[in-house]
Amino acid sequence: FSLGLGLTNECNLACSFCYRDPKRTDRLTLEQVRDVMERLPVRSVNLGTGENGMHPEFRSMLAYLRTQPVKLSITSNGHSVAVLRDEDLLAFADIEFSLDYATREEQDAQRGAGNWDLVHEQAARCRRLGVGVTIIAVMMRTNYDRLADVAEVARAFDAPLRLNVYQAVRTDAFALAYDEYW
Repeated sequence: FSLGLGLTNECNLACSFCYRDPKRTDRLTLEQVRDVMERLPVRSVNLGTGENGMHPEFRSMLAYLRTQPVKLSITSNGHSVAVLRDEDLLAFADIEFSLDYATREEQDAQRGAGNWDLVHEQAARCRRLGVGVTIIAVMMRTNYDRLADVAEVARAFDAPLRLNVYQAVRTDAFALAYDEYW
């Protein structure tokens, strides 16, 4: 199995297109993580769905996962990567950075001031360490026509670009029209 674990739904940002419920905090326990790992034949684990570095037990959970024979990856807006030591980053086969726009101004307007620089600093750090980097973008009404420019940003890190299509949960404001989708 390839397992996606959201250790927490907490996030340091408040992106207007996010689907998480900002009014509540959900967290897995280390025991829950161990239970699922012991019950399934897991080959890879992606830590996503929230900014996992905000979980108070993040480091102990990562220490446990590092003892398992699995390929580790994490999806982050940069925060979870920034709180880790270099030796912890080396446990990851790939780190996915959320980057939806090809300019600092647009990225920071949607994700929060300083997010562009944080993603770039941490992606460069990963590349220096030899850790794989992927850029992940949410394809939505506000950026669908500029994703080629986001791909150029990814290329600067020798990284693939992975796209997730926006799914409306709280608002349709970012949903693609049929012709925009194609």
